[in-house]
Amino acid sequence: MARDLAASGTELPALMQAGRWKSERMPALYTRNEAAGRGAVARYYEQG
Repeated sequence: MARDLAASGTELPALMQAGRWKSERMPALYTRNEAAGRGAVARYYEQG
């Protein structure tokens, strides 16, 4: 669920609420690949 929400662009506070997490650590662990896919390097290669 966390990965699907992150892939759809859900912001961290809403993601944390959906997963009932109080810390950013767990959603960050679950969504690290989706975040990397939208990061600066990914945007650089999209422009190329």
